[in-house]
Amino acid sequence: MEKYRRVKFTKPTQESAPDEREIRVSASGRTGHYVSYAGKVFKELNHKYVTIKATGQAIPIAITAAEVIKRRIKDLHQNIVLGSNEVTDKYEPLEEGLDDYEQTRRVTYIEITLSIDPLDVNQCGYQEPLPHSEVTEVEDMTVGPKREGRRKSEEDEEEGEEKKPEKKPRTKGSKGKGKGKDAKGKGKEGKGAKGKGKKSGKGKGKGKGKGSKKGGDE
Repeated sequence: MEKYRRVKFTKPTQESAPDEREIRVSASGRTGHYVSYAGKVFKELNHKYVTIKATGQAIPIAITAAEVIKRRIKDLHQNIVLGSNEVTDKYEPLEEGLDDYEQTRRVTYIEITLSIDPLDVNQCGYQEPLPHSEVTEVEDMTVGPKREGRRKSEEDEEEGEEKKPEKKPRTKGSKGKGKGKDAKGKGKEGKGAKGKGKKSGKGKGKGKGKGSKKGGDE
């Protein structure tokens, strides 16, 4: 395959407007964005259901978004449909004399429907609404109770960090430096006093000794 490159797939243009009740999840998308849009569909657009679609590596993100939405809006029925589609990749040669190459692969997809109205209970992917004790409704769908708590604690920590630098120079810095200097100064004075005493003692002793010897000789 080193001598080939894949031809970019161009999506067909849609003549009709996309369904606003449909959420298409990509592998690089953010869960909070999909949760926020689902809240808009239910609360602002007043729709009764929303369908979350994803393929391949985006499936875990779609499942996470659905679980968060169910814990932000009460009495949501859920139905999951799993399947796979065939996708054909086309490759063109990088060298002359080679023919075009096509490769077919299967891609898994998921469709998650969340509905305020009851769904078919007999479907294998049906799940009943969560108990109200597990649902916490919030105005902003992207922010849950836990994240609000984290933001408050982060703000408190930031305030604490701002106050700490003001206290340090008043207490620890000034006292520590003052004590060290005083102790050193006293030590120097003590040494100086000892040195003077030794010098005076030696001088007096020598003078007396010499004088007595001279007097005896005379």
